[in-house]
Amino acid sequence: MYHLLKQKPPHLPCFSKSQLSMALTGSFITYGAGQLVSGVLGDYISPKKLIFLGLSLTVLMNLCIPFCRNPYQMLVVWCFNGFAQSFLWPPLISFWGWRTVFFFSAICGIIMILVWNRYCEDAPVISMENASIQGSSQKSSFLSPLLLFIMLTIVLQGMLRDGVTTWMPSYISETYHLSHAAAILTGVLLPLFGLLCIQAASTLYIRKFSNPLSCSGVFFFTGTLSSLALFCSTGKNAAFSVFFSALLTGCMHGVNLIQVCMIPPFFKKQGNVSTVSGVLNSCTYIGSATSTYGIAVLSDRIGWSSTLLIWVLLTFAGTLICIACARPWRKKFL
Repeated sequence: MYHLLKQKPPHLPCFSKSQLSMALTGSFITYGAGQLVSGVLGDYISPKKLIFLGLSLTVLMNLCIPFCRNPYQMLVVWCFNGFAQSFLWPPLISFWGWRTVFFFSAICGIIMILVWNRYCEDAPVISMENASIQGSSQKSSFLSPLLLFIMLTIVLQGMLRDGVTTWMPSYISETYHLSHAAAILTGVLLPLFGLLCIQAASTLYIRKFSNPLSCSGVFFFTGTLSSLALFCSTGKNAAFSVFFSALLTGCMHGVNLIQVCMIPPFFKKQGNVSTVSGVLNSCTYIGSATSTYGIAVLSDRIGWSSTLLIWVLLTFAGTLICIACARPWRKKFL
Protein backbone atom coordinates (compact mmCIF):
# COMPACT_ATOMS: atom_id res chain seq x y z
CA MET A 1 0.00 0.00 0.00
CA TYR A 2 2.75 2.44 1.02
CA HIS A 3 4.82 1.77 -2.09
CA LEU A 4 1.81 2.09 -4.37
CA LEU A 5 1.02 5.51 -2.93
CA LYS A 6 4.63 6.64 -3.33
CA GLN A 7 3.96 6.44 -7.08
CA LYS A 8 1.05 8.91 -6.85
CA PRO A 9 0.58 11.61 -9.52
CA PRO A 10 2.73 14.73 -8.93
CA HIS A 11 -0.27 17.01 -8.33
CA LEU A 12 -1.02 15.22 -5.05
CA PRO A 13 0.72 16.56 -1.92
CA CYS A 14 3.78 14.76 -0.53
CA PHE A 15 3.13 12.76 2.61
CA SER A 16 5.61 11.43 5.16
CA LYS A 17 6.37 7.74 5.72
CA SER A 18 4.44 7.68 8.96
CA GLN A 19 1.38 9.29 7.32
CA LEU A 20 1.41 6.88 4.39
CA SER A 21 1.84 3.92 6.74
CA MET A 22 -1.34 4.74 8.67
CA ALA A 23 -3.66 3.09 6.15
CA LEU A 24 -1.65 -0.13 6.06
CA THR A 25 -1.28 -0.16 9.84
CA GLY A 26 -5.02 0.33 10.22
CA SER A 27 -5.73 -2.49 7.81
CA PHE A 28 -3.53 -4.87 9.81
CA ILE A 29 -5.34 -3.91 13.01
CA THR A 30 -8.80 -4.41 11.54
CA TYR A 31 -7.74 -7.59 9.76
CA GLY A 32 -6.41 -9.00 13.02
CA ALA A 33 -9.59 -8.06 14.88
CA GLY A 34 -11.66 -9.53 12.06
CA GLN A 35 -9.79 -12.81 12.38
CA LEU A 36 -11.03 -13.12 15.95
CA VAL A 37 -14.62 -12.55 14.84
CA SER A 38 -14.50 -14.69 11.70
CA GLY A 39 -12.65 -17.45 13.55
CA VAL A 40 -15.49 -17.83 16.03
CA LEU A 41 -18.22 -17.36 13.40
CA GLY A 42 -16.52 -19.94 11.17
CA ASP A 43 -17.46 -22.64 13.67
CA TYR A 44 -21.15 -21.75 13.44
CA ILE A 45 -21.80 -20.07 10.07
CA SER A 46 -21.09 -21.32 6.56
CA PRO A 47 -17.53 -20.34 5.51
CA LYS A 48 -18.86 -19.90 1.99
CA LYS A 49 -21.15 -17.09 3.12
CA LEU A 50 -18.48 -15.43 5.25
CA ILE A 51 -15.92 -15.38 2.44
CA PHE A 52 -18.53 -14.13 -0.03
CA LEU A 53 -19.25 -11.17 2.25
CA GLY A 54 -15.54 -10.51 2.76
CA LEU A 55 -14.79 -10.53 -0.95
CA SER A 56 -17.72 -8.22 -1.64
CA LEU A 57 -16.42 -5.68 0.88
CA THR A 58 -12.91 -5.92 -0.58
CA VAL A 59 -14.25 -5.16 -4.05
CA LEU A 60 -16.12 -2.12 -2.75
CA MET A 61 -13.11 -0.75 -0.87
CA ASN A 62 -10.78 -1.20 -3.85
CA LEU A 63 -13.24 0.85 -5.89
CA CYS A 64 -13.26 3.57 -3.23
CA ILE A 65 -9.51 3.92 -2.57
CA PRO A 66 -8.59 5.66 -5.87
CA PHE A 67 -10.89 8.55 -4.96
CA CYS A 68 -9.25 9.22 -1.60
CA ARG A 69 -7.34 12.51 -1.47
CA ASN A 70 -5.44 12.30 1.83
CA PRO A 71 -4.02 9.68 4.23
CA TYR A 72 -6.95 9.99 6.61
CA GLN A 73 -9.53 9.10 3.98
CA MET A 74 -7.30 6.20 2.92
CA LEU A 75 -7.04 5.09 6.56
CA VAL A 76 -10.82 4.80 6.87
CA VAL A 77 -11.27 2.98 3.56
CA TRP A 78 -8.33 0.62 4.07
CA CYS A 79 -9.42 -0.23 7.60
CA PHE A 80 -12.61 -1.55 6.04
CA ASN A 81 -10.66 -3.34 3.37
CA GLY A 82 -8.71 -5.11 6.11
CA PHE A 83 -6.06 -6.68 4.03
CA ALA A 84 -3.94 -5.40 1.12
CA GLN A 85 -1.77 -7.46 -1.22
CA SER A 86 0.24 -4.50 -2.35
CA PHE A 87 3.58 -6.25 -2.83
CA LEU A 88 2.15 -8.28 -5.76
CA TRP A 89 1.58 -5.26 -7.93
CA PRO A 90 4.85 -3.31 -8.56
CA PRO A 91 5.11 -4.36 -12.24
CA LEU A 92 1.56 -3.13 -12.85
CA ILE A 93 2.33 0.30 -11.44
CA SER A 94 4.95 1.09 -14.06
CA PHE A 95 2.47 0.36 -16.84
CA TRP A 96 -0.90 1.49 -15.49
CA GLY A 97 -0.35 3.84 -12.53
CA TRP A 98 -1.40 3.33 -8.92
CA ARG A 99 -5.13 4.10 -9.32
CA THR A 100 -5.62 1.46 -12.00
CA VAL A 101 -4.06 -1.18 -9.72
CA PHE A 102 -6.97 -0.83 -7.30
CA PHE A 103 -9.55 -0.98 -10.08
CA PHE A 104 -7.80 -4.13 -11.29
CA SER A 105 -7.93 -5.53 -7.75
CA ALA A 106 -11.66 -4.88 -7.60
CA ILE A 107 -12.19 -6.68 -10.93
CA CYS A 108 -10.20 -9.67 -9.66
CA GLY A 109 -12.32 -9.69 -6.53
CA ILE A 110 -15.55 -9.72 -8.56
CA ILE A 111 -14.29 -12.67 -10.58
CA MET A 112 -13.33 -14.48 -7.39
CA ILE A 113 -16.79 -13.89 -5.91
CA LEU A 114 -18.42 -15.50 -8.94
CA VAL A 115 -16.04 -18.48 -8.93
CA TRP A 116 -16.31 -18.95 -5.16
CA ASN A 117 -20.09 -18.77 -5.05
CA ARG A 118 -20.42 -21.14 -8.01
CA TYR A 119 -18.01 -23.92 -7.08
CA CYS A 120 -17.44 -23.84 -3.31
CA GLU A 121 -19.32 -26.39 -1.24
CA ASP A 122 -20.57 -25.68 2.28
CA ALA A 123 -18.69 -27.25 5.20
CA PRO A 124 -20.42 -28.66 8.31
CA VAL A 125 -20.66 -26.32 11.31
CA ILE A 126 -21.26 -26.83 15.02
CA SER A 127 -24.90 -26.93 16.10
CA MET A 128 -25.96 -24.30 18.59
CA GLU A 129 -26.98 -26.89 21.19
CA ASN A 130 -23.31 -27.92 21.45
CA ALA A 131 -22.09 -24.34 21.81
CA SER A 132 -21.96 -24.35 25.61
CA ILE A 133 -19.87 -27.52 25.65
CA GLN A 134 -17.48 -26.05 23.07
CA GLY A 135 -17.24 -22.81 25.04
CA SER A 136 -15.74 -24.52 28.08
CA SER A 137 -13.14 -26.35 25.98
CA GLN A 138 -12.23 -23.13 24.17
CA LYS A 139 -11.70 -21.35 27.48
CA SER A 140 -9.32 -24.03 28.74
CA SER A 141 -7.47 -23.99 25.41
CA PHE A 142 -6.84 -20.26 25.45
CA LEU A 143 -5.84 -20.15 29.11
CA SER A 144 -2.94 -22.50 28.34
CA PRO A 145 0.45 -20.79 28.87
CA LEU A 146 1.80 -22.89 26.02
CA LEU A 147 -0.69 -21.42 23.54
CA LEU A 148 0.02 -17.92 24.84
CA PHE A 149 3.73 -18.35 24.11
CA ILE A 150 2.87 -19.65 20.64
CA MET A 151 0.75 -16.55 20.11
CA LEU A 152 3.77 -14.43 21.06
CA THR A 153 5.97 -16.12 18.45
CA ILE A 154 3.26 -15.53 15.85
CA VAL A 155 3.23 -11.84 16.76
CA LEU A 156 7.01 -11.79 16.26
CA GLN A 157 6.84 -13.45 12.84
CA GLY A 158 4.07 -11.05 11.80
CA MET A 159 6.26 -8.10 12.76
CA LEU A 160 9.12 -9.44 10.68
CA ARG A 161 7.19 -10.87 7.73
CA ASP A 162 5.03 -7.87 6.93
CA GLY A 163 7.26 -5.20 8.44
CA VAL A 164 10.26 -6.17 6.32
CA THR A 165 8.07 -6.71 3.25
CA THR A 166 6.56 -3.25 3.60
CA TRP A 167 9.74 -1.29 4.30
CA MET A 168 12.48 -3.20 2.49
CA PRO A 169 12.14 -1.09 -0.72
CA SER A 170 12.45 2.09 1.37
CA TYR A 171 15.49 0.66 3.17
CA ILE A 172 17.13 -0.19 -0.16
CA SER A 173 16.26 3.20 -1.66
CA GLU A 174 17.54 5.21 1.31
CA THR A 175 20.63 3.10 2.00
CA TYR A 176 21.89 2.62 -1.56
CA HIS A 177 20.36 5.75 -3.12
CA LEU A 178 18.44 3.87 -5.79
CA SER A 179 15.41 5.36 -7.46
CA HIS A 180 12.21 4.50 -5.64
CA ALA A 181 10.82 2.72 -8.68
CA ALA A 182 13.93 0.50 -8.87
CA ALA A 183 13.75 -0.20 -5.15
CA ILE A 184 10.10 -1.25 -5.43
CA LEU A 185 10.94 -3.72 -8.18
CA THR A 186 13.49 -5.39 -5.88
CA GLY A 187 10.54 -6.14 -3.61
CA VAL A 188 9.25 -8.60 -6.21
CA LEU A 189 11.84 -11.05 -4.90
CA LEU A 190 10.22 -11.16 -1.46
CA PRO A 191 7.00 -12.98 -2.45
CA LEU A 192 9.05 -15.33 -4.65
CA PHE A 193 11.24 -16.30 -1.70
CA GLY A 194 8.08 -16.54 0.38
CA LEU A 195 6.64 -19.14 -1.98
CA LEU A 196 9.85 -21.16 -1.93
CA CYS A 197 10.08 -21.09 1.86
CA ILE A 198 6.42 -22.03 2.25
CA GLN A 199 7.04 -25.08 0.10
CA ALA A 200 10.22 -25.87 2.04
CA ALA A 201 8.40 -25.52 5.36
CA SER A 202 5.59 -27.81 4.24
CA THR A 203 8.02 -30.45 2.97
CA LEU A 204 10.25 -30.25 6.05
CA TYR A 205 7.32 -30.48 8.45
CA ILE A 206 5.77 -33.49 6.70
CA ARG A 207 9.00 -35.45 6.21
CA LYS A 208 11.20 -34.54 9.17
CA PHE A 209 9.11 -33.08 11.99
CA SER A 210 6.01 -34.09 13.88
CA ASN A 211 6.41 -31.17 16.28
CA PRO A 212 5.42 -27.78 14.75
CA LEU A 213 7.36 -25.88 17.42
CA SER A 214 10.62 -27.63 16.53
CA CYS A 215 10.07 -26.90 12.85
CA SER A 216 9.23 -23.27 13.61
CA GLY A 217 12.42 -23.02 15.63
CA VAL A 218 14.46 -24.09 12.61
CA PHE A 219 12.96 -21.34 10.47
CA PHE A 220 13.29 -18.73 13.22
CA PHE A 221 16.97 -19.66 13.61
CA THR A 222 17.52 -19.40 9.85
CA GLY A 223 15.80 -16.02 10.00
CA THR A 224 18.16 -15.01 12.81
CA LEU A 225 21.17 -15.83 10.64
CA SER A 226 19.61 -13.96 7.71
CA SER A 227 18.86 -10.83 9.75
CA LEU A 228 22.35 -10.91 11.26
CA ALA A 229 23.90 -11.15 7.79
CA LEU A 230 21.66 -8.27 6.67
CA PHE A 231 22.81 -6.17 9.62
CA CYS A 232 26.49 -6.91 8.95
CA SER A 233 26.30 -6.25 5.21
CA THR A 234 24.13 -3.13 5.24
CA GLY A 235 25.51 -0.29 3.16
CA LYS A 236 28.03 -2.57 1.43
CA ASN A 237 26.12 -4.36 -1.32
CA ALA A 238 22.51 -3.81 -2.42
CA ALA A 239 22.19 -7.30 -3.89
CA PHE A 240 23.22 -8.92 -0.59
CA SER A 241 20.77 -6.75 1.33
CA VAL A 242 17.91 -7.70 -1.00
CA PHE A 243 18.81 -11.39 -0.79
CA PHE A 244 19.02 -11.53 3.01
CA SER A 245 15.83 -9.47 3.36
CA ALA A 246 14.04 -11.88 1.04
CA LEU A 247 15.40 -14.89 2.94
CA LEU A 248 14.30 -13.36 6.25
CA THR A 249 10.74 -12.74 5.07
CA GLY A 250 10.67 -16.17 3.45
CA CYS A 251 11.57 -17.82 6.75
CA MET A 252 8.77 -15.90 8.45
CA HIS A 253 6.33 -17.09 5.79
CA GLY A 254 7.46 -20.61 6.70
CA VAL A 255 6.84 -19.97 10.40
CA ASN A 256 3.41 -18.56 9.59
CA LEU A 257 2.46 -21.65 7.58
CA ILE A 258 3.51 -24.02 10.34
CA GLN A 259 2.01 -22.19 13.29
CA VAL A 260 -1.18 -20.78 11.76
CA CYS A 261 -2.03 -23.75 9.51
CA MET A 262 -0.49 -26.79 11.21
CA ILE A 263 -1.24 -26.05 14.88
CA PRO A 264 -5.07 -25.56 14.78
CA PRO A 265 -5.84 -29.15 13.65
CA PHE A 266 -4.39 -30.38 16.96
CA PHE A 267 -7.46 -28.83 18.61
CA LYS A 268 -9.93 -30.91 16.61
CA LYS A 269 -10.93 -32.94 19.66
CA GLN A 270 -12.01 -29.77 21.43
CA GLY A 271 -14.09 -28.83 18.37
CA ASN A 272 -12.69 -25.31 18.04
CA VAL A 273 -10.25 -25.53 15.14
CA SER A 274 -11.70 -22.46 13.41
CA THR A 275 -11.61 -20.37 16.59
CA VAL A 276 -8.00 -21.32 17.34
CA SER A 277 -7.08 -20.61 13.72
CA GLY A 278 -8.70 -17.18 13.88
CA VAL A 279 -6.99 -16.27 17.15
CA LEU A 280 -3.57 -17.39 15.94
CA ASN A 281 -3.94 -15.62 12.60
CA SER A 282 -5.02 -12.43 14.35
CA CYS A 283 -1.72 -12.51 16.25
CA THR A 284 0.11 -12.23 12.94
CA TYR A 285 -1.62 -8.95 12.24
CA ILE A 286 -1.03 -7.59 15.71
CA GLY A 287 2.64 -7.92 14.84
CA SER A 288 2.08 -6.56 11.34
CA ALA A 289 0.29 -3.46 12.58
CA THR A 290 2.97 -2.84 15.21
CA SER A 291 5.89 -3.13 12.80
CA THR A 292 4.34 -1.34 9.83
CA TYR A 293 4.10 1.88 11.81
CA GLY A 294 6.94 1.10 14.23
CA ILE A 295 9.59 0.52 11.57
CA ALA A 296 8.70 3.84 9.94
CA VAL A 297 9.22 5.63 13.26
CA LEU A 298 12.37 3.69 14.20
CA SER A 299 14.07 4.16 10.84
CA ASP A 300 13.48 7.92 11.05
CA ARG A 301 14.64 8.27 14.65
CA ILE A 302 17.49 5.77 15.11
CA GLY A 303 18.41 4.91 11.51
CA TRP A 304 18.29 1.72 9.50
CA SER A 305 21.33 0.08 11.08
CA SER A 306 19.80 0.09 14.57
CA THR A 307 16.44 -0.98 13.13
CA LEU A 308 18.12 -4.00 11.52
CA LEU A 309 19.66 -4.91 14.86
CA ILE A 310 16.17 -5.00 16.37
CA TRP A 311 15.17 -7.47 13.64
CA VAL A 312 18.05 -9.71 14.75
CA LEU A 313 16.85 -9.60 18.36
CA LEU A 314 13.24 -10.37 17.38
CA THR A 315 14.19 -13.45 15.34
CA PHE A 316 16.49 -14.69 18.10
CA ALA A 317 13.69 -14.27 20.66
CA GLY A 318 11.37 -16.30 18.42
CA THR A 319 14.00 -19.04 18.19
CA LEU A 320 14.39 -19.28 21.96
CA ILE A 321 10.62 -19.38 22.60
CA CYS A 322 10.08 -22.13 20.03
CA ILE A 323 12.89 -24.22 21.50
CA ALA A 324 11.51 -23.76 25.00
CA CYS A 325 7.95 -24.69 23.94
CA ALA A 326 8.85 -27.72 21.80
CA ARG A 327 9.09 -30.18 24.68
CA PRO A 328 5.84 -29.13 26.45
CA TRP A 329 4.04 -29.36 23.11
CA ARG A 330 5.37 -32.89 22.57
CA LYS A 331 4.13 -33.98 25.98
CA LYS A 332 0.67 -32.51 25.47
CA PHE A 333 -0.10 -33.39 21.84
CA LEU A 334 2.33 -36.05 20.57
